Amino acid sequence: MAHDKDFRKVIRHLKGLGWQAEYGKHIKLTCPDGSTVTVAATPSDHRALANFVSQVRRAGVTWPPQR
Repeated sequence: MAHDKDFRKVIRHLKGLGWQAEYGKHIKLTCPDGSTVTVAATPSDHRALANFVSQVRRAGVTWPPQR
């Protein structure tokens, strides 16, 4: 899927901020404060990346990261 690279980019950034990732049928990302964001491991919805980024932003992460 074309979005796989973009999903990995966001997840890599989150891990750099101290988030933990658990992989399975879904990817469960846990923020250092304990809140979670869950995304399908193989999203089929064309809006999946936008929805994932929205969840991450609601959790308090700036995306795309500032330079």
